[in-house]
Amino acid sequence: GTLVRIGGGDLRAIVVFLVLGVSALAAMRGLTGFLRVGLIEPLSLRLPETMSQGIDVLLSTVLGSYARPAVVSIAAVALAAWALADGRLVKSPRLLLSGLAVGSAVAFGWFATGWLGNDDFDPARVASLTFVAPLGNTVLYIATLSGSRADFAIGSVAGVILGSFVAAMFSHVFRWEACDDARELKRHMVGALLMGTGGIMSMGCTIGQGLSAFSTLALSAPLTMLAITCGARLGLEYTMTGEWRPAVRNLLRISH
Repeated sequence: GTLVRIGGGDLRAIVVFLVLGVSALAAMRGLTGFLRVGLIEPLSLRLPETMSQGIDVLLSTVLGSYARPAVVSIAAVALAAWALADGRLVKSPRLLLSGLAVGSAVAFGWFATGWLGNDDFDPARVASLTFVAPLGNTVLYIATLSGSRADFAIGSVAGVILGSFVAAMFSHVFRWEACDDARELKRHMVGALLMGTGGIMSMGCTIGQGLSAFSTLALSAPLTMLAITCGARLGLEYTMTGEWRPAVRNLLRISH
């Protein structure tokens, strides 16, 4: 969302981009990285190799090798049925095509890094779209051009900004925007700090865990998305009430 707003002329999003990128870098290899290593990583569970590869691999180990295509197909059909159950999505070809485009972009990311960019002399990790660590790497790339190189992640950041700029210009919605007051700027900066730090600690954002990791049926995806959903709901309740205790009570009532 931040990258799309930058392409549309939102100056607030540039501030969010910089704060998010620097906080992500700090969580990966800087000041808050010590907090992550000292407090978060000891809580991680070391799963057996089979379980760490994904839900489909785990079930195929239990049910047999022929179960994996069935598990993948059932998961895909179930998710599609869940999405299409909302009549508003079916009635909006624009939203439906946009969802298909985003999903195709995630699939293309795996194809691009796993096949198009495959180099036997310079092997690289297969990856797809995610937008927390890449923002930090992009900030580092801009600051130290000669000391780093562009990769798929940095290219995807630039591509989203460029694509949103082109779309905004063609649809005549591009306009410069800024913060109304200091309170709004503070809220953007605090949110960006939390997003950059939390995105690294959770090993992905709503795109990295919610789409890219989910597309591989990774065990981490549903757990991370459940935590993100609860955190987002808590933030919305706090925004409406202005107090934490009623927000927590409302969240617990909704969960029940």
